[in-house]
Amino acid sequence: MRVANDSNPATSVTVGARAISIKTQPVSAGVLKRHHLITADPDDDRLFPYKVLRTRIWREMQENKWSSLAVTSAKPGEGKTVTAINLGISLAMMGEDYTVIVIDLDMRRPNVSKCFEIVPQHGIADYLRGEVTIDEVLIDPGIARLLILPGNKAVSKSSELLSSRRLSALFQELKAIYPASIVIVDLPPLLSTDDVLVVLPHVDTSVLVVEDGKTGTDELSKAVSILQQINFLGTVLNKVDVMEGNYY
Repeated sequence: MRVANDSNPATSVTVGARAISIKTQPVSAGVLKRHHLITADPDDDRLFPYKVLRTRIWREMQENKWSSLAVTSAKPGEGKTVTAINLGISLAMMGEDYTVIVIDLDMRRPNVSKCFEIVPQHGIADYLRGEVTIDEVLIDPGIARLLILPGNKAVSKSSELLSSRRLSALFQELKAIYPASIVIVDLPPLLSTDDVLVVLPHVDTSVLVVEDGKTGTDELSKAVSILQQINFLGTVLNKVDVMEGNYY
């Protein structure tokens, strides 16, 4: 694991009169593959399914002028974090004039940084508490047009923190810094905590990751009924065990 701190190289972005500096922590193809994340390698057998998913989601987002998407699951261990990151990577691969930002709001079990083998000095919870600025949390993992806003430690009273005004400020500030952006939010499992209900009003749409053979019919119906209260795009079926990394 590599620590992302102030000694890491940084990229600069100017917003009005303010220049922000974003830490760069490039990840290798080996790290991506080890955590079942897609690469630009045409021989990567995970690439095609995510391109299909990306195309369908991107079309809906463009037609509806949406710019933010939540990714959740009914239960833990269904592959939502890998799906959120891979969707972000595949959107960034399009080469469009957009910045894709993956935010880890699964605050009880933040795993986005672990998938990149990065140990952040600051996490999204620090920003929500008002302890750090947005550029102290943003990390450039060395993938063109992709940024991550990771967590760095588990938060027990996460719903209270997410209910603060700083969550609205987060989305507003990201839009000010990156007017042309797509935000992918990794949320906790829907039936495990009320955190998802707190965050959903702040995003445009959502998808539900389902592992084949794991999610019961009643659990799936309950999760879908909750997500349908906003612009629910549908389910992403995880074909096999998440450790195999194969999705469709």
